[in-house]
Amino acid sequence: MDPVGHWRNEHAYFSQLLALLQKEVDVFHRGEAPNYELMQDIVRYLRDYSDQYHHPREDVAFRRLLGYCPDLQLVIARLEQEHRVIANAGEKLGAMIDAVLAGSMVSRAEME
Repeated sequence: MDPVGHWRNEHAYFSQLLALLQKEVDVFHRGEAPNYELMQDIVRYLRDYSDQYHHPREDVAFRRLLGYCPDLQLVIARLEQEHRVIANAGEKLGAMIDAVLAGSMVSRAEME
């Protein structure tokens, strides 16, 4: 498979996982108990796979693309910033879910 097609497939899979995570977040918002283990698995996969494999490959592609199209600097800088924001948010959410599963008291407001 070509690299662009592979990234497209990965992004489609990430979207499916995020939709599943959103369903559990909706359960949380209704004041019910979501499946924290499932949420943990999704967040871990998205963080681990993206950080170790997906984003590094995209970063190489971004650098190469800049060699051909330097006018894309702002667009690529925005995408790289999005990667950092996603990683940070995933780390925080993962830590909160881990705390809940370990029996720690985590306020609803903090989880929100």
